[in-house]
Amino acid sequence: LYLFASRQQLDIFKKFPDRLAPVLSGYDPVIFTDRQRLIDGIRELGVSYKGQVYLFSNQQSLQQFWTDPGRYASNTNAAMQRTR
Repeated sequence: LYLFASRQQLDIFKKFPDRLAPVLSGYDPVIFTDRQRLIDGIRELGVSYKGQVYLFSNQQSLQQFWTDPGRYASNTNAAMQRTR
């Protein structure tokens, strides 16, 4: 569910949804990559990496992401491409 403060913000989001929406619909990319499970991430543990937003379900997962962010980013982006 996305809420916007104005129609203008909604229009911007519609132009660039992949850049503005969390990767994997907000599921934790570390758990997805390492355990093949879809667990919701939370906004408080969100980060931006190479222009994309990633959400994590816990602090440990967030710390694990930073050990090899390229690996987790490429794996989740590849999975998203397969669903298109």
